Amino acid sequence: MSSYNLYTCIVFFPSEMKRRPRKYRNVNNLLRFEQFVEKDHALYFNIYSKKTNEFLRRVYINKKAGQAG
Repeated sequence: MSSYNLYTCIVFFPSEMKRRPRKYRNVNNLLRFEQFVEKDHALYFNIYSKKTNEFLRRVYINKKAGQAG
Protein backbone atom coordinates (compact mmCIF):
# COMPACT_ATOMS: atom_id res chain seq x y z
CA MET A 1 0.00 0.00 0.00
CA SER A 2 1.40 3.38 -0.95
CA SER A 3 1.48 6.29 1.48
CA TYR A 4 0.76 8.97 -1.13
CA ASN A 5 -2.18 9.87 -3.35
CA LEU A 6 -2.22 8.94 -7.00
CA TYR A 7 -3.94 11.06 -9.63
CA THR A 8 -4.93 10.86 -13.25
CA CYS A 9 -4.39 14.09 -15.19
CA ILE A 10 -5.71 15.10 -18.59
CA VAL A 11 -3.71 17.85 -20.28
CA PHE A 12 -5.27 20.24 -22.81
CA PHE A 13 -3.46 22.37 -25.36
CA PRO A 14 -4.38 25.61 -27.20
CA SER A 15 -6.53 24.97 -30.28
CA GLU A 16 -3.94 26.51 -32.60
CA MET A 17 -1.51 23.72 -31.65
CA LYS A 18 -3.93 21.11 -33.07
CA ARG A 19 -2.90 18.56 -30.44
CA ARG A 20 -5.24 16.10 -28.82
CA PRO A 21 -5.58 16.03 -25.03
CA ARG A 22 -3.14 13.68 -23.31
CA LYS A 23 -3.86 11.48 -20.31
CA TYR A 24 -1.24 10.76 -17.66
CA ARG A 25 -1.90 8.07 -15.06
CA ASN A 26 -0.32 7.49 -11.64
CA VAL A 27 0.79 11.09 -11.11
CA ASN A 28 1.92 11.54 -7.51
CA ASN A 29 3.71 14.92 -7.49
CA LEU A 30 1.40 17.63 -8.84
CA LEU A 31 3.95 20.43 -8.56
CA ARG A 32 6.50 18.59 -10.68
CA PHE A 33 3.77 17.53 -13.09
CA GLU A 34 2.70 21.16 -13.57
CA GLN A 35 6.31 22.11 -14.33
CA PHE A 36 6.50 19.24 -16.83
CA VAL A 37 3.35 20.23 -18.77
CA GLU A 38 4.31 23.91 -18.72
CA LYS A 39 7.35 23.02 -20.83
CA ASP A 40 5.00 21.28 -23.28
CA HIS A 41 3.00 24.54 -23.74
CA ALA A 42 -0.19 23.16 -22.20
CA LEU A 43 -3.15 25.44 -21.56
CA TYR A 44 -4.56 23.64 -18.51
CA PHE A 45 -5.01 20.20 -16.99
CA ASN A 46 -7.74 18.45 -15.03
CA ILE A 47 -6.91 16.38 -11.96
CA TYR A 48 -8.88 13.26 -11.03
CA SER A 49 -8.54 10.95 -8.05
CA LYS A 50 -7.15 7.62 -9.24
CA LYS A 51 -8.97 5.78 -6.47
CA THR A 52 -12.47 7.24 -6.98
CA ASN A 53 -12.23 8.75 -10.52
CA GLU A 54 -13.68 11.94 -9.02
CA PHE A 55 -12.84 15.27 -10.65
CA LEU A 56 -10.80 17.29 -8.13
CA ARG A 57 -9.83 20.52 -9.87
CA ARG A 58 -8.60 22.27 -12.99
CA VAL A 59 -5.16 23.91 -13.04
CA TYR A 60 -4.45 26.67 -15.56
CA ILE A 61 -0.83 27.00 -16.56
CA ASN A 62 0.59 30.45 -15.73
CA LYS A 63 1.05 32.67 -18.72
CA LYS A 64 4.03 34.95 -19.05
CA ALA A 65 3.50 38.68 -18.49
CA GLY A 66 2.39 40.49 -21.63
CA GLN A 67 1.04 37.36 -23.32
CA ALA A 68 -2.48 37.77 -24.69
CA GLY A 69 -5.27 35.42 -23.73
